[in-house]
Amino acid sequence: MLEQETPNIASMASLPTLSAPGLLVMDVDSTLIDEEVIDELGVAAGVGEQIASVTARAMNGELDFREALRARVALLKGLPTTIFDEVYHRVHFTHGALELIDTLHAHDWKVGVVSGGFHEVVDRLAADAHLDYWRKRCKGAVCTPAGEVRLYAGAPLRNCGTCQAGRFRHP
Repeated sequence: MLEQETPNIASMASLPTLSAPGLLVMDVDSTLIDEEVIDELGVAAGVGEQIASVTARAMNGELDFREALRARVALLKGLPTTIFDEVYHRVHFTHGALELIDTLHAHDWKVGVVSGGFHEVVDRLAADAHLDYWRKRCKGAVCTPAGEVRLYAGAPLRNCGTCQAGRFRHP
């Protein structure tokens, strides 16, 4: 006879509910949206297969996260800033994500995202989704006054003037 497990009532009491305000924080890529922004940048730049290959090597344990990020960002060096508009228009919110955010807001929850992605896309997605907080952690893009994106693997992100005041802070 199989023993039935009884739920741990003490741990269930600490689970969040909609009856009290809370905070949900999620990733952007493959969570808030269906796609991975860096993969979409690669496709738009014509290097999608190379970026996918680096990603596969990282997933197989051949490269660590930093090596993979540096390799993928290096493939995107010199892109025009218009590439971000193209990618922004190509990504899709994950089915149910916007409804979840609206439901949580209706119950006084706050919703935020963290991302290793590019703020030029993340900032716009966060505004579209009516997020309360967002933070992006990629350290590799510099937007020049001439409208060019310079990508430096491992370089600190410089203020490009397009961040939403009070919402995004450069590291």
